[in-house]
Amino acid sequence: MEYGITAAATLASALLGVAFSLGAVRREQGPARSSALYMLARSLGLTALAAIPVWCHSVGILAAATGAMLLVQAVDGLVGIYLKKLFRAAGPFLMASVHGACLALLCLPHG
Repeated sequence: MEYGITAAATLASALLGVAFSLGAVRREQGPARSSALYMLARSLGLTALAAIPVWCHSVGILAAATGAMLLVQAVDGLVGIYLKKLFRAAGPFLMASVHGACLALLCLPHG
């Protein structure tokens, strides 16, 4: 059960990153659009990594993908703080907490 919850949360988070970066690509122009395209490329890579455990049951790959998403979300939260935007900080920190809890469920011994 922990595996399925973690895989779903990680893939959903990665897909959300793709959605936000696609929105930025559509919205931005000039140098900001170039940055958005780089963000999209990285989001697609993380989504591909997060999709692997859905088809190939691998706790190691799932833990790596979830850990990567935790780091991305934590840094996104720090960016939200820097920008002084509560929603841009709270949302990513909430997702980072979800990823942390999923990693704990997935990797800590059960007893």
